Amino acid sequence: MLIGASARRMADNGMFPAKPISDLYREEKNMFITYLALLLFSMNFMLCGRYILLVAFVGLCIHKGKIRIDAKCCVLAAFSLIYSIVVFVTSGDAHIDVMILPFAYLFGMNLSMGCEDKNKFVSNIFVCLAIGMCFHVFLNCASEIVQNGGFDYGAVHYDFWSGSVSSSTGQMINYSFAAALLTFIVMKRGKYLSILLLIIPCLVYGAIVGSRATIIISVVSVIVGILILALNAKTKKARISLTLVIILLTIILLAIQYNVFGLSEIISNSYLFRRIDSSSPNSEGFFATERWQIKIEYLKNIIKYPWGGGNIRQAVGGIYAHDLLLDTLSEGGVFAFAMLMAYLVLWVKSTIKFVRGSNSLACRVLLIPYTVVAAIQMFLEPILEGAPIFMLSVVLLDGVVTNMNRMRQEDENSISV
Repeated sequence: MLIGASARRMADNGMFPAKPISDLYREEKNMFITYLALLLFSMNFMLCGRYILLVAFVGLCIHKGKIRIDAKCCVLAAFSLIYSIVVFVTSGDAHIDVMILPFAYLFGMNLSMGCEDKNKFVSNIFVCLAIGMCFHVFLNCASEIVQNGGFDYGAVHYDFWSGSVSSSTGQMINYSFAAALLTFIVMKRGKYLSILLLIIPCLVYGAIVGSRATIIISVVSVIVGILILALNAKTKKARISLTLVIILLTIILLAIQYNVFGLSEIISNSYLFRRIDSSSPNSEGFFATERWQIKIEYLKNIIKYPWGGGNIRQAVGGIYAHDLLLDTLSEGGVFAFAMLMAYLVLWVKSTIKFVRGSNSLACRVLLIPYTVVAAIQMFLEPILEGAPIFMLSVVLLDGVVTNMNRMRQEDENSISV
């Protein structure tokens, strides 16, 4: 008994692991498999991202023997079920990616922590998803360079996995999580800075394919990150990080100005520059788009076509609204719309709770820009139809955050802002 008590005191004091070495090794092995599965899923490896996620979820169920379900999962499941049934009945399409949204959430919610620090665990999952999705963009970019002997500055580009033509939206939606990382990785420094070697080429590629949303979310992410650092400037870490961000931005601007690595030439030849250059015959202006008028037309037809089936979309010429909520209303109807609205409110609520309950500046610099960037993309792109991996990643990460809130024993049924 004395030996046992002494051992417990030594473990509590950190003199040796409280868990057996075999258990620690097993946990590290499990987390390696988890991170590998998340990487393959988020890069949509061989177009099998959804199936990789499902296999990982089944493996988690077998490993743990039980799965925790909460009210938010029920709301998400109700949305998934209603949307899928309406779309199948009216068009005959089976939306598998929408059907497995609850499983993505449950997978994130039931993941075992790979470290004692809750903030670090969430950031590890986020970085893993961001790298995977961004690597998909990088593969598209690299394959184009190999096939053409350089960048193709036209409007037509191809997806690496499918080999089919992919729009700028389809190409660059996978950059979204990486955009939210920009300030975070500068703040963390060290090995995190190496991620810039993946992000910067993808950002340049975004300009080449003509993605205005890529530039918008990158700028917004950095501005939000700078504001968070400025508001916490009393701490030395925030001041150093703010200075480094400003220095890095200055270096990038000077590199473009003086055509370092041909950056200025690449940008001036890009499809994005041709779209916004006033001297170009195809100039549209950076913010000029018909999508705002399309959204207005969708709103005008809500009362006339409330039950989904794509009727609103057909009424405006078969064009998607590029808006998660309006597209859901058009395809899934008012009940699916209501369930999605309820889930999104709970999503934001969970994120705010986690940030408020965290004393980590890095956590705020990561999750606040991410939430803003994700919300922007939801109002700019056809998420359910054109970016399933993005939406699955959002709900998976939400499951992780919700679980961390539960472990803090915080009540998610109330919140004060």
